[in-house]
Amino acid sequence: MTSAFDFPLYVPPEQSSGQPFEGDLFQRSNLAERLTGFVQRLDKTGGVIAIDAPWGDGKTWFVENWERKLKKDGYKTAFLNLFKHDHVDDPFAMLCSEVIAQLDLGPNEKDRLLEKGKVVAKTLIPLMTKALITYGMKSATGFTPDEFNEAMGELSQGLGDQAKEFVADTIKQFEDDKKSMEAFLGLLTEYASALEKPLVVFIDELDRCRPDFAVRTIERIKHFFDVPKIIFVLSVNRTQLTAYVRGIYGIQEEANQYLNKFILFWLKLPKARSLDYRGLDHGLIYCNELARKYGVSQLGETTLFSQLLAVFANKLSLTLRDLERGFTLYSLSMPLKGVDAILLSWPIVLKLTKPNVFYGVLSGNSDANKEAINILHSVNNPSGKYSLFIDFFIELHTLDPGSDLNHAEHLTQESQNIIVQISSPLPSPWVSDPAGYIPWLFGKIDINVER
Repeated sequence: MTSAFDFPLYVPPEQSSGQPFEGDLFQRSNLAERLTGFVQRLDKTGGVIAIDAPWGDGKTWFVENWERKLKKDGYKTAFLNLFKHDHVDDPFAMLCSEVIAQLDLGPNEKDRLLEKGKVVAKTLIPLMTKALITYGMKSATGFTPDEFNEAMGELSQGLGDQAKEFVADTIKQFEDDKKSMEAFLGLLTEYASALEKPLVVFIDELDRCRPDFAVRTIERIKHFFDVPKIIFVLSVNRTQLTAYVRGIYGIQEEANQYLNKFILFWLKLPKARSLDYRGLDHGLIYCNELARKYGVSQLGETTLFSQLLAVFANKLSLTLRDLERGFTLYSLSMPLKGVDAILLSWPIVLKLTKPNVFYGVLSGNSDANKEAINILHSVNNPSGKYSLFIDFFIELHTLDPGSDLNHAEHLTQESQNIIVQISSPLPSPWVSDPAGYIPWLFGKIDINVER
């Protein structure tokens, strides 16, 4: 039987057969099927879909597996990890290359579209260097092309010959650029129409890129690739992308509206949460899977640790990656076992979500203990299965280590019973000094863990 000492510090990734949605703990293949049906209905319009979830909640895993399933079903796809490409100034050439590679084109057709793309890329060079100025003008004036030409013409009447020549060149350049972009879009539309099924282009790690590169990417997609039969799927943290827009353009409430101009619809990656496990619970499912991977799923204390950790995770919005770090901290606490191992879930959650409070409690700071109590109250469900343990921690955080009342007999009977279980079978100081248990337990995971 596995013992606590057998708990590994690192579990290597399991080998995959490459089949779509292998090891699908949360039945997200069902979501992929529904999205595939939606993609089919976008056949005549194209569009941009955004899959929204916090960092570490499985976005990349989902889009990678959905792409595999689409390929298996006969769809043409492209997959771009945008973070690997944000060293370039403008994403247009990258997007153009990926799209052209997936179209069923002969050599001559491919060359024609590439040439059109090169012309567009050249027109974007001055736009890149003057992006903020251009955006400011468009926001302030709202000019259509005809209105722009008229305004520039009126301006030229009041200027000298040199200025008039400059304005004329500017108008001509604007018209040439417009024709180049229209020519590219027209040819792309023509070639994409020959596809039997829509081409689906996945863009991952958008929210890890340089802010200007991330925002420019969705702008380029809308302006140059918004044609029937080409669908873009963005894997993104919406909160972060919205912050990028605010930082670049200086807009606040309008940031979401701005993004909605480019994105057809947002889909929040589903995450089932059911406190006390009366229904499907992704946090608990993943904790059980982590216990299996670490080879300790048969240990009784690990089962209860997983369940209590999932309760905290649901209420405090821990990501799947947070839960992985939680199990790593759990392993580092070994050979802790029994009730101690179960109760370790609370300091682990506090360390992951509120590290300042964690270290404040560890140092005996009274304000940190008060904050910890507030967090526990926000989590606690008096009728819940695990409220006994949460109430126990609330009582311990309330104790004053220097007070004469710091003794187990001043705790509720339920908390006294837990103290007795902690202290058995070996003598321990916790019966006479229960306030000392908190810093002792917290000290077991006083180590930095990054995954």
